[in-house]
Amino acid sequence: MHGKPTGRATNGKTVADFRGNKSFAFFLLTEITLRFKTMYGLGARKFIVNNIPPAGCFPSKAIHTRPVGKCDEKINKGITFYNKKLREVLHELQSKLPGFTFIHADLYGFLKKMRKIGSYYGILETWKPCCPNTIYGDLECQPSTVPCPNRNTHLFFDQYHPSEIANKEYAWLCFNEKIICKQWGLKLF
Repeated sequence: MHGKPTGRATNGKTVADFRGNKSFAFFLLTEITLRFKTMYGLGARKFIVNNIPPAGCFPSKAIHTRPVGKCDEKINKGITFYNKKLREVLHELQSKLPGFTFIHADLYGFLKKMRKIGSYYGILETWKPCCPNTIYGDLECQPSTVPCPNRNTHLFFDQYHPSEIANKEYAWLCFNEKIICKQWGLKLF
């Protein structure tokens, strides 16, 4: 807040302090590069890499926007920066590591698209979770909570996770339509 850290248990920083923080994005990119190189050193050559989803559109954030249900684009801005740099890192690894191939899966673009045109796929509720108690702070659907009667009409099951129908649609579009997933030197399908 006001340029100063606000958290008590995380070196004084909270998520709000990190969002849109380019140095944090570069830290994550450095870490993922090291992980890819480690896996490559162990013999891995083919990767499917999801980018980071639009966390500013998760129900946990959309409940706090005005109007309620709108994406928090301040959060998404930092994620967009990271996702763009992630593609660059993957292409750089491919140019430097013989046999390194990947499929870039655009989870960010998919969830943003579903929020706009989810009804085309039968998803009628694009920001409220199917499990109602999660929108008010519970991290998971409690055993005593009754989820929505038709889970196939919700984009999110709880405040952070896409629903089963959203995940099925994501996989189908990735592996059949090749809309969501871009192949870079890897022929899986």
